[in-house]
Amino acid sequence: MPDPKASPTDDIPAAFHQPAGGRPIQSVEDETTQMIATLWLKSRSTMAERVAQLREACSTLQASEILPADQRSEVSSCAHKLAGVLGTFGFPQGTDAARKIENLMEAGQFPANAVEQLNHWIAELEEIVGSSPACSLP
Repeated sequence: MPDPKASPTDDIPAAFHQPAGGRPIQSVEDETTQMIATLWLKSRSTMAERVAQLREACSTLQASEILPADQRSEVSSCAHKLAGVLGTFGFPQGTDAARKIENLMEAGQFPANAVEQLNHWIAELEEIVGSSPACSLP
């Protein structure tokens, strides 16, 4: 029968608690949180570029009241990628905002308040991309 006081890391060989850099790992959870934070930082510039593409499309829509089909498709793809990545990092509100943009682009027809909606959703995404990862472990 397993020891109820045992930690989930008790079964991990000691060699795995000492990474190549020589620093002891505090816990598997700490290491995982650190890896998530590192991935977030590495992904941030790509996400910022995607948000900038969304902002550019919003400006185009505001200026001309139309977006060509190829640009709508590109913006939809960009929003789709953001929705997935932000969900992975624990930002459901970012996923929701990106999905709304994706759906709007796929619809192909823009309501009268489309620019206002896009500005709101893009501002949410800009704020999220500038923040820290929301993922946390128990």
